[in-house]
Amino acid sequence: MPPVALASSEEIVVEQSDLVRQAARQAAEGYDFADALISLGAKERGCEYTATFDARAVQGRG
Repeated sequence: MPPVALASSEEIVVEQSDLVRQAARQAAEGYDFADALISLGAKERGCEYTATFDARAVQGRG
């Protein structure tokens, strides 16, 4: 089941479903879903940047 469908499901409770939907939209544009979710969650908590060793994420592709 795609992340957006999971986030909208009535049978499953998804923590921060709004962030899951946003990350899924970014994943549809070519970004890595997990990287997008981590970055969006950090921004929501006031972080200016997210540290990573993932070169693709650093370049905006991951």
